[in-house]
Amino acid sequence: FIGDSNTFGKDGPIEKAFPSLVDSASANTVTINLSAPGYSSYQGKVVVQRALSKFCPDVIVASFNFNDRRYVLQGNDVDGAEMFHRTYEQAEWQRRVEMLDRSYIVRLVRSALRHVGFIENDVVQPARVNELSPRVGPEAYRKNLGEIAEMARADGIPLVFLLLRDNPQQTQYLNDGIA
Repeated sequence: FIGDSNTFGKDGPIEKAFPSLVDSASANTVTINLSAPGYSSYQGKVVVQRALSKFCPDVIVASFNFNDRRYVLQGNDVDGAEMFHRTYEQAEWQRRVEMLDRSYIVRLVRSALRHVGFIENDVVQPARVNELSPRVGPEAYRKNLGEIAEMARADGIPLVFLLLRDNPQQTQYLNDGIA
């Protein structure tokens, strides 16, 4: 199984996630849940590329939906190799900053610089809804799913695409905003 939080089983006991239910429904079935909350079809494609060299599945079940359609605040935040490389670099930088923040001297100096105006507090920029981009656009979504299908076909593995409804816990703010 590859997918997002719905496939992973987020917000519920792992034994109630549908990959676990499939596993327990048949004595001859072993499932491997390679899903993760926040994954999009791009990450699913990367997971399949890596997993096929390690596992020989009888079938692949793929389910991606909400995260692909979710809007991002900046156009360069769409899913792809560049964005994930940038995210990795930012995480490495953040790790270094967190190490420095353990020092009271660094905290004191930063506070003093803020106080005299050399460092500005974080400013939240308003988002223009009409300028937002989907995290994975329709063409990229088709391409990602097509590449997953091609990898499965090349290895002779049946592929099932499963389309689930949005998790209501993840859409509440959107529904409130629309209302």
